[in-house]
Amino acid sequence: MSMALPEALVDALCRLPTLQVGDITLRDATEADEQDIAAYRYDKSLYTHYGTKPPRRKPFAPHKLGQKAQDLTWYIQYRGRIVGECFVWRIVDGRMGAVGYIIAKDAQGKGVAGRAVSAMILHCLTELPFTRLYAQVSTANPASARVLEKAGFAREGLVRQGKMMSVYCDHWIYGILREDVVK
Repeated sequence: MSMALPEALVDALCRLPTLQVGDITLRDATEADEQDIAAYRYDKSLYTHYGTKPPRRKPFAPHKLGQKAQDLTWYIQYRGRIVGECFVWRIVDGRMGAVGYIIAKDAQGKGVAGRAVSAMILHCLTELPFTRLYAQVSTANPASARVLEKAGFAREGLVRQGKMMSVYCDHWIYGILREDVVK
């Protein structure tokens, strides 16, 4: 039996706050962002180490104010356009969740993912009731592992030939606790 979600998390699921870090804005998407989002979301090359295929194309449906989402997804605006997203999903009792992110190819290698994930983690562990966040990263994707390490995650272990999304592969488990951020 699952516990009721804490009120602060329910509010965030209904009304995602905008986060600013330097020249990066993390925010909810609007219909005006549809082309930017489609440009990276349906790029098959970005899913090489993701553990799944790109989603099927479907009509754009932005999160509606007041409608509870199942996860927290921030769209990453950089230099005037949406270049990716970072999110917390697989939320358990409002205390623990999995972290994920995807960044357009032309925005990779510029520190965008690291700064965006760091801002999201800080917000989730200081303003929301999360006590633990974790991520799975294919061992074939060291760049993604560096994003997590720069955001303060600790490599907790190696899963050999384990299931990550919809593929079996060697992957690392990373985790970060509230106490790692709030000292």
